[in-house]
Amino acid sequence: MDDHEELPLDHGYFDIGLTSLRLTDLRAHLEELLGISIDATVLFSQPTVEQLVSYLTDAPSNPSTDEEACNVA
Repeated sequence: MDDHEELPLDHGYFDIGLTSLRLTDLRAHLEELLGISIDATVLFSQPTVEQLVSYLTDAPSNPSTDEEACNVA
């Protein structure tokens, strides 16, 4: 993407050009940035940026979600 392009929040990761390897890098970066472990399956169960942000936003307030988010694949 160019600097002037907006990230489409409601498009799937693969639709916006990400690969499985890039998603793995993204997960590692998010884990480091947020200080939590994110199960790799979360990226597939939350297949858009919008859904992932919503999931991660709700994770600390929902114990079952937090437990799922803290598992490392």
